[in-house]
Amino acid sequence: MKNYLLFTIAALLASTTATANTIEVIPHSSHSTVGSIVSVDLVLDFTESTLGGGVDLYYAAALRWTAFDFDAALPDDPNLRFGPGFLGGQAPMIIGFGSLAGIAGRHTIGTATFEVLAPGHAWLQVLGNSNPVGPFVSPAAQQLAVTYGSAGITVPEPAVTTLLGILLCGAAFLGQSLPSRQNRAD
Repeated sequence: MKNYLLFTIAALLASTTATANTIEVIPHSSHSTVGSIVSVDLVLDFTESTLGGGVDLYYAAALRWTAFDFDAALPDDPNLRFGPGFLGGQAPMIIGFGSLAGIAGRHTIGTATFEVLAPGHAWLQVLGNSNPVGPFVSPAAQQLAVTYGSAGITVPEPAVTTLLGILLCGAAFLGQSLPSRQNRAD
């Protein structure tokens, strides 16, 4: 029984290590308004060293890309950076980077900035890139398993926000204008 338990724990640790390379969008969720500017960070967290690779950042039509800036602290070779680029002038945004010395650990790749165009739920999704940059590879030229993340931005309907504001103002006004019980007894 003890050997079976140790084997199970070892298998779980091995499977966790195999998928421990992630690229995520931070923050995972936020709230905004139409016309505002929102920024998200692409964050790499790799337990295995990578020579580099590329990602596709897909985003909802309710968002308009305005900028992407690589993080100055990203330990890559700036000569190996790609993008942001667009095939056919539309989403996804393609971003690539690399280093012949290898990159591992947790690092901010860069910050993507968008303008919010419409109410509703706007999503962002990171996926692996197959062309023109390609997948993330190890120093032994093996393709790495990577888990990619997503994020959502909630943008309320303008009428809902206005109605909520009117209700709150009305409640505050009523609270001030009603006489208290002590004053009515006099």
